[in-house]
Amino acid sequence: MSNFNIPFINLKRPDIRRANIEFYINQIHPDYDTCDRVESQGKEVFRKVHAYQYRISSEKERIAEAKREILVAHKMSRQHRSVAKLLFAFFNIGSSYEIIELVFEKYNGNLENLLLGPYLPQDLMPHAGDRSELIDHILWKEMMNVVEAVMILHTFRSFSNPLDLKPANILVGEDKRGRLTLHLADFGHVVETEPRRATVDYAPPGDEDSEGLGSENETGMTYDVWSIACILLRILIFIQGRCQKSELELFDSNRQAEFVDAAYWCRHNGTFALRTTVGDALALLENQKEEGTKLIASTLRQMFNIQPEERGTMDSCHSALRKAKQNNRPKDQDAMECGCEDWSVSYRNRLANKEFPAHLAVYRDRRQQTTYYNPSEETQEESISIDLDVEMEIHLNRGIYSDISFSPAAYFPPENDDQTNSKMIWLKSILSDYTLLFTDIKEYRQFIALITRQEIIPKDETSAQTDFTFRKCSITANKHTFMSGRLHIWKRLTERDYDTKFKRSASATPVSYVPDSENRQTYYKLVLWTRRESNKQKVCVIVDIGETTWKLARGEGASELMILPKRELETMFKSQLRASIYEEQTDPGRTPEKYPFIPIDPVQMEKGLKKGVVKDLHIHFTTSKGKSNISTQISHLQKVANSNTDKDP
Repeated sequence: MSNFNIPFINLKRPDIRRANIEFYINQIHPDYDTCDRVESQGKEVFRKVHAYQYRISSEKERIAEAKREILVAHKMSRQHRSVAKLLFAFFNIGSSYEIIELVFEKYNGNLENLLLGPYLPQDLMPHAGDRSELIDHILWKEMMNVVEAVMILHTFRSFSNPLDLKPANILVGEDKRGRLTLHLADFGHVVETEPRRATVDYAPPGDEDSEGLGSENETGMTYDVWSIACILLRILIFIQGRCQKSELELFDSNRQAEFVDAAYWCRHNGTFALRTTVGDALALLENQKEEGTKLIASTLRQMFNIQPEERGTMDSCHSALRKAKQNNRPKDQDAMECGCEDWSVSYRNRLANKEFPAHLAVYRDRRQQTTYYNPSEETQEESISIDLDVEMEIHLNRGIYSDISFSPAAYFPPENDDQTNSKMIWLKSILSDYTLLFTDIKEYRQFIALITRQEIIPKDETSAQTDFTFRKCSITANKHTFMSGRLHIWKRLTERDYDTKFKRSASATPVSYVPDSENRQTYYKLVLWTRRESNKQKVCVIVDIGETTWKLARGEGASELMILPKRELETMFKSQLRASIYEEQTDPGRTPEKYPFIPIDPVQMEKGLKKGVVKDLHIHFTTSKGKSNISTQISHLQKVANSNTDKDP
């Protein structure tokens, strides 16, 4: 908060009226660059301007409240992404008035307009049809983020006043991928000193004429629980009505029939009770066949308890609402709670060349309490489920883990130097009609590790870079010659490390691996993404460097590195170095180009490694430094392999 003014231009006045408060929509003058906190130059911003006579004692408290609002808005907008973003605030003191301004990021509208407006946001259109669960809808999920923001506010301090929670104070925006987002706004009421009721339609039972919050046991926090329940019920009715406003308008009309307001409660025989329309809506949800929806309805009924102390805290209500979603998970699988639902991912269907935002969820079979696991033994096939969360037809796609393969387009060198490969991933035997598109390369790598249990090792301890580039590669005395490409070192994660890294939802029993001579899982692989020099076809070369059967050697040039079999082993058993070469395949409908597909299952990858595929590997790096870096890494891994042949690294 500062005491200098900002040059605003292109003033507009939204249709909002409050005593002593003005609202404006403006732009910041493009020449203004003295404040590095201004993040919306060239964009419209939303201004809330308080004006009070500071010489009047009653107005001094209003000034203090406005400054408290700044502090709460500032803290909350930095604590949670589902809070309207406060860009900056400032004040000016004139001869009679003190002016206090809050400048927010401008959003597209509010939730009330979305629910009852004439047009659906484009992002909601793919979700407007029936779904297997109401709580799978993007609008419900975004509202859960708003509930979480309210919960966080409640942990800061105990306010004597509630928030003024209503759909008009929940703003509608979009993220960088164009996906719908909701944002909690307006902290003016919660910072007021004297307790008073907020908007009547979303207020809990109480005497309107009484002072304070209308009930002796009502607090600002219990009041908020009731208001949130009102909003959540309206959203569920809207989703249940296929995102058409007619169902919600009927609910609102029936709720207000014979009453002067649209509250959710009434007086019945001298006591407070839920209005009949509200009770009927809850009963309808409780009779749904989906277990998650039933749990939500039960939680809402508790939040609508007439007795404030029986509603629960926002924390307990949030937990119950989240539990309903967890209940909707596959019953026999664990969720990987690594935050992948918030990754910048979209999808494209082979039938429609249009991108839609994805909301990923990944589930793996719950492991049995097994003491030993031998990859060569015939055991029950593990499956993996991936939820794109975009259309109900693909609500949950499940496949046998050992059957699934993938192709990461971003790692293959483009056919022409002026091309760049998008961060796309294709899967086979699961989501076979879809292309996944990533924005962030780190999330791209994370997803590959999530599905393969293989982590790409960084170049060194201080770098996040994982790609070594080479200009040429040849195998077995030039039998195979490849063009330029990328080289990765993959490390197979132990079960314990994998569960920790990706936050497996259930406490799984650690598994001890008992390798056998033919089907042993080693920890390190050299992975090359390249093209054949002869016909430009893409290939993926995987070499097992977790064994002790190879050695490093310097090549003729300053940038050449060789991986050779140990001579003594070669003499006794021929070459024991194991490798595999994956050739490109056609995939009509998803991509006109051909790409190799690699197993996601480490066991299947091990089975694909054969002796004799690679006798000697010659890699020519683009620089001598690249050779030095990879040589250091591989030498370290060789020592690990020699000292821990059958142990976790």
